[in-house]
Amino acid sequence: MDISIEPDGADLQKSIDSLVRAGGGTLLLQPGRHITGPIRLFSGVTLSIGLGATLEFVPDYELYAGNSVSVIAEGSDRAYIVAQEAHDVAIVGDGKILASGAAFSTGFDQTVGTYTPSEKRPRVLVFEDCSKIRLEGFVIEDSPMWTVHLVRCRDVVVESITVLTIDNSRIRTGSSSTAVQRSPCAASSSKRRTMASASRRAAATRASHAARRSKFRTAMSRATVAH
Repeated sequence: MDISIEPDGADLQKSIDSLVRAGGGTLLLQPGRHITGPIRLFSGVTLSIGLGATLEFVPDYELYAGNSVSVIAEGSDRAYIVAQEAHDVAIVGDGKILASGAAFSTGFDQTVGTYTPSEKRPRVLVFEDCSKIRLEGFVIEDSPMWTVHLVRCRDVVVESITVLTIDNSRIRTGSSSTAVQRSPCAASSSKRRTMASASRRAAATRASHAARRSKFRTAMSRATVAH
């Protein structure tokens, strides 16, 4: 069974649950922005992020309390996407996961040239005690902290995924599933301008994320009342 989702057209978790009841299948995200809260994957489910599609997570740590995991990482016990004790699970496609990392920053520290992270930040993806996992092709951008955390998993294939960090560093896996980081180089004469620009961008991004959180909560509240 396959379910195709238009941008902001459906509750993604409800669609995944429908696939589970049908015995598995693929949830295909069509090109455009798909703004969502927590996602939990189960056996036999493939999340396909199509070319031009962006899976964008609402940056609210408390919203992901239901996606808690057993391994605590830097004080965090939860993630945007979780699978536990599942098999034959995949995330594939040429689209992007936008992880809203700037919203989990207290600001840009110009003395060290980097962002100061918030105390509570979700990981992007955590699989625990899973088997026959495939992660392929997609991009993870602007992560609050750890991106792909595989705990006690077996038979895992990770191929050709790209991680773009908050400072635009790049990690990309190849067919051998090894990661290579390429740090950006900047001319020393432009360093102060770059840091100031990054600080302004971070402030604007936090304001944008706050507006999205409010909009998302309002939409969820209306949906609950309508239901």
